[in-house]
Amino acid sequence: MKQKIEAFIKKHSLLQKGDHLVAAVSGGADSMALLYVLSELADSLQISVSAAHADHGLRPDEAAVEKEMVEAFCARRSLSFYTEELPVKEYLSDQGKGVQEQARLLRYQFLEKVMKQCGANVLATGHHGDDQIETMLLRMTSGRALWEEVGISASRNQESGRIIRPMLEVSKESIYAYCEQHSIPFKEDKSNNSNAYARNRIRHHALPAVLHENKEAREHFQTLNEWISTERLFIKEAAEKEARGLILDQNEHSLTFSISGWKALHLALQRRVIPLLLTYLCKNQHTAVSTIHIEQLLSLLYKPASSFIVNWAGGVLVKRTYDTCTFHLQASTEAPLVQVEAPKLLEVPGSVSFNEWTITAGRYDGTVDPERNDVFCIAESELRLPVLVRSRKQGEKLHIAGMTGRKKLNRLFIDEKVPKEQRDSWPVVAASDETILWVPMLAKTKRFQRTPVEHSTILFKCQKN
Repeated sequence: MKQKIEAFIKKHSLLQKGDHLVAAVSGGADSMALLYVLSELADSLQISVSAAHADHGLRPDEAAVEKEMVEAFCARRSLSFYTEELPVKEYLSDQGKGVQEQARLLRYQFLEKVMKQCGANVLATGHHGDDQIETMLLRMTSGRALWEEVGISASRNQESGRIIRPMLEVSKESIYAYCEQHSIPFKEDKSNNSNAYARNRIRHHALPAVLHENKEAREHFQTLNEWISTERLFIKEAAEKEARGLILDQNEHSLTFSISGWKALHLALQRRVIPLLLTYLCKNQHTAVSTIHIEQLLSLLYKPASSFIVNWAGGVLVKRTYDTCTFHLQASTEAPLVQVEAPKLLEVPGSVSFNEWTITAGRYDGTVDPERNDVFCIAESELRLPVLVRSRKQGEKLHIAGMTGRKKLNRLFIDEKVPKEQRDSWPVVAASDETILWVPMLAKTKRFQRTPVEHSTILFKCQKN
């Protein structure tokens, strides 16, 4: 395994002579094996190696044991060791983020601080080949691969230096074998065994199926990610070149571009140019635009209408006047609202916020009347994961309980007297096969109508914020 990691480092030029590297070490088999290999390669690669261990304060008893183990390991190998307890719980209520998201944010802040403290220019993490497959499947399943990187890159730059992942072609199985062969201690996080998280479900069910089909899948996924990343960079550079030429006028609050010039581009560039123009207007700050917003605007720009005005992503006002389209940062309150939020993955159990709604999922305990409009029940065995909370799609129909045939969602909204400006932001709960399960407060599918049974039925609830 050491030779494979060394070859990967050289193939991707991850380390240079004189680099000072900090290894992020949780105490699990992946990071402990990484630290061991890097310390073994330090002399031949002419690098310095230190270790950083973050205690997230979520598992006090286990965390103390992990910290002592990593610290003792570093002492035996004469490696500098840095650690800190992170106040994840304290930040949760203030920041409105999930536990995993907040833990990751604080962890990387700590790691950057360690790098500055010890003068390091490289951060190494223990992501391996199995992680690569899981990440790519997770992002493709959730739709994020359309916008984010498809997988995990071998390296990327950050403010304090480079982040490298030298083990992306190494299997989890070989890591365990290597730890046993070299008596490398490790402690596994028990939460990795839970199916409560989407990544764990992919790890326990989808990953074994992929590897059963082809044991070389790790290398194939890694190669696919590298090819896609390279091609995306090419498209991005081409889009940047074209985007500047489309701008007709720009000031602090608005940007106007040529629609005919934009239409002359390849569809791949059309999709990439739109968010680039928004980025120019917003001074490179993060924008709320998503793939669904891009498709929505493409549809509007290709319609024969000579003009329109809509409130779009992140409060940006989009105005079309014949052959020009203008983004305004200050949205008009008089404009008809078209607010479409990107689909959200709903963990079971879990909850998501969608526009002005909160949708939760959990086990039915018999205390809630299943006939209420703000709840929906379905047998766990019939639920096809993952569950998405999204906006309606044009022409969609629903098998409604108590009715024969199917009813168009548009007609449902009309019959229920939902204001026109609210219809595109109303949540729709759908299964992985796009079957509509529930339109909160309005209608439930009749396909899965059963008498709810405690502990084997999933209960969905909605609340308008």
